Amino acid sequence: MLAQGKNSLQIRGCYRVKKIGIILAGGKGKRIANFANPKVMLRVKNKTLVENHIQGLLEVFNVDVVILVINSEKKELTDHARSLKTKYGEKLIIVEGIGFKKNATKYGIDLIHAYKNLNNGDLYFYVMGDHFIDYDDLKPLKNEINEKINEFYSNVHEKMLIFIDTAPKCAKEASQSKVLIRNDEIMDHGKELENWNALETGLIIIKPEVLSKLEAKLDELRDFDTTNIVNMVKKELNDAVTFFDIKGTCWFGVNTFDDWMDGINNYVKYRLTLKETITICKAGKAGIFAHLLYKYIAAIITFIILKLNPRTRAESVSIATYVMAIPATIIAFFYPLLGAIIYLFLEILDSVDGTIARLKNTCNIGGGLLDSGAGVLRHTLIPLAIFIHYKLYILALAIALLQAMKYRLRWHMAEAGAHIRGFVARMLEKRKTKIIFGLTGDVIVTLILGALVLEYFGIIVTIPPLLPFYWKTISMSPIQLTAYFFAAIYAIMGFLDVIRLPKAALRIYRENIRRVRKNI
Repeated sequence: MLAQGKNSLQIRGCYRVKKIGIILAGGKGKRIANFANPKVMLRVKNKTLVENHIQGLLEVFNVDVVILVINSEKKELTDHARSLKTKYGEKLIIVEGIGFKKNATKYGIDLIHAYKNLNNGDLYFYVMGDHFIDYDDLKPLKNEINEKINEFYSNVHEKMLIFIDTAPKCAKEASQSKVLIRNDEIMDHGKELENWNALETGLIIIKPEVLSKLEAKLDELRDFDTTNIVNMVKKELNDAVTFFDIKGTCWFGVNTFDDWMDGINNYVKYRLTLKETITICKAGKAGIFAHLLYKYIAAIITFIILKLNPRTRAESVSIATYVMAIPATIIAFFYPLLGAIIYLFLEILDSVDGTIARLKNTCNIGGGLLDSGAGVLRHTLIPLAIFIHYKLYILALAIALLQAMKYRLRWHMAEAGAHIRGFVARMLEKRKTKIIFGLTGDVIVTLILGALVLEYFGIIVTIPPLLPFYWKTISMSPIQLTAYFFAAIYAIMGFLDVIRLPKAALRIYRENIRRVRKNI
């Protein structure tokens, strides 16, 4: 038996109602699989839809326990569920099964009944895992919600409580379940309603007798959703379905990719905060200067861009950095300091497109290629234009060749890593920090910009003798020193990659030999 939670609902000061939260996350989610598999792994406020519901049910509705029903075929979700179990402990119960023959609602109810020891609650809070509800918006309504739940529990003729929205802001209306209300009573419910005055938010509360009736009806129903439960309560149990109006709280359901984009764009428009933007911007890996400073600037720019136009896509920013790299190179050749400032701006925009992609869960291979290509373009052309402006022709040529070799060798190393089982995973495990050390783009642009500022003030760098047999003091301009530094670092990096390739090749060879022997 489930323990009675200390936060359970008090009824008439004597009995504490046992409340069980149930998150239905057992569907396949094929319609948005390219961006999240399954779709309940989509993120808002830097939390997955699943975790958002767990936290909301515990904090806003004070349920005694949350049952997360998942499809065990979805490895990404099962791994995530295990991490959530570690975080929430006994407050979270994971129920796994294979739900490919049923939709998420039917599958979830079926599995709950397979675990009879869980079927002992007084109220069941069902929430659709592929819906987002901003529970922070519900916290000011907490007292009203508890009063409504108290009233619902006490009324023997009310068997189902639906949370609806008569003033939806974020949801795409066409694909959501509609509700028709007259005289404070739900008259009709369904996705195809022509006459309606509210949308269902994907959160319902039912009593145990409804759950028992559902178990008996499951095998008779092919498709199954909240509409079936509403009709069953009204027609077969001959009882009332009541509602609570959340009146404009930010929420949306995700049936298709268009639903997700409409919902998240509206969320960005109405609810996105600068603090949240900074958190998501800092989540991506970056060089030390970007991590400490530039990402804060990027977050502010991201926030302003999205508030002005919530529909801005990450790919649009990547294309802009691609296109701007050419005129920036021309400007850098004639006006190096101005070109370096534009170069820095483009580097900051590189964090902007990544932040938008993470905010909207649209990270994909195509966007990564655009971002990578724009980076190669600006990191190659703009520094060369500046070095050529200062007549450092030999160094510029050497840097161009070493830069080309670096990108080619790094591509080979990436290809090699993709073929070695566990190689990439082990590399990522070793580098848990969000900071990437090395000659990253932010370091390159900072060094060049700093050198040009020193050059502008006419400062000369004096280097004392470095070797016992070389006693001369060297004097050179800051930009010349920077060019020598880049050439030396690129040469060292290229040499290290060259000597690592044979090692990677041998590892791939051994992996292939092992696979062949296992299959014989």
